[in-house]
Amino acid sequence: MARAVAILRVLLRLRALRPVAILVVRGTAALAAVTRRAASLEPEVAAAAGLAAAGGGARATMALDPPLPEPAAELDALPSEATPAERRFLYAFFAHLWSGSGDVIEVGPFIGGTTRAIATGMLANPRRTPQARLYTYDRFGGYYEPDELAQYLAPLFEAGVLQGAHREAVERAGSFGEVFDAIHRDTPYAELVERRDKPLPDTAEEAARDDGLFELDPGAEPAAIFVDGCKSWYGTKYFMRATLDAARPGAQVIFQDYGWYTCFWIPAFVHAIGDAFAPTAWVDTTYAFHVQTPVAAADVDAVYPDAPDELGVDWFDDAFRQMREDAVRRGDVRAETVLAVQNAAALAYLGETGEARARIERMRGRARFRPLRPMIDAALRSPTYRPGGEQIRL
Repeated sequence: MARAVAILRVLLRLRALRPVAILVVRGTAALAAVTRRAASLEPEVAAAAGLAAAGGGARATMALDPPLPEPAAELDALPSEATPAERRFLYAFFAHLWSGSGDVIEVGPFIGGTTRAIATGMLANPRRTPQARLYTYDRFGGYYEPDELAQYLAPLFEAGVLQGAHREAVERAGSFGEVFDAIHRDTPYAELVERRDKPLPDTAEEAARDDGLFELDPGAEPAAIFVDGCKSWYGTKYFMRATLDAARPGAQVIFQDYGWYTCFWIPAFVHAIGDAFAPTAWVDTTYAFHVQTPVAAADVDAVYPDAPDELGVDWFDDAFRQMREDAVRRGDVRAETVLAVQNAAALAYLGETGEARARIERMRGRARFRPLRPMIDAALRSPTYRPGGEQIRL
């Protein structure tokens, strides 16, 4: 717990792409999630994987405690926005639910807290083929001012994980690619990880203008896709059309921000893609789906435009109503709450800030939503943001 508190204190001092209020809410949730021992799991998925899943009805559970890597604390050693439960879920997912063949694609690892959880799980999977790799993509710089990044990484310098040469690189350019390499270089899973400095564009204009953007490695075969770097509507489209075009039915797609209130574009994408996705499991804000039918880039283009304005308010109201009904059926009260806030966030993005505020205020007065009151209060200040991080105020 002391380590988690220290990490949270560092996070609260930083100006990341997300507002500080968002870090407060997520950080607080991370501390509470330390005691979470199970992820919700679709019963048929548990049965197919041969897991001893408990529960019944709309969902089963998957234990997040043993077996864990030794020492288990390594999963929590790196600063990360992923909660302790989410990191344990990623380990369990790739140790038990991943087929072991094909490659894993990760976008937005930062310094690799989720990379470690995924790769350690891959290493523990007895079905893993020798060719399987974890390709992880990010811009590896530009998130923080150099002095802020150095402050964020201070615990790793103090622990001796990072050395003086890494500090010089951070302070000189604000780059953390060398930091990422140093953290993961001498680990048991190092040979699985392929780091790529290829960011996502936030707008169609950036995609047309900038070089060196995300593209899959030639020959990569996405069998599982972990999404934490899609921080905009267009960035989500750009990444998903490329990865799904190369994926095949049976591939797993894990969205860390599906249940994060500002990122309405993630559940909107899942809804737009329709029956091509089916839910697999979820814990905290992370939701996993498996691909049921092929999804080509043209299929994404047909249902998910370059900007949300092209869909309009009615589309979002209908989409989020359906998703909330699904959450109620599976007994997912947290998703029911967050999806309602995300619906309001989408309206605010489209310019309907008065209606968005009224909806969130009504939620604040309902006893059913009281456990997530801190999130609702943060959304009342700013429910989402535009490309580049500009907050939308209500």
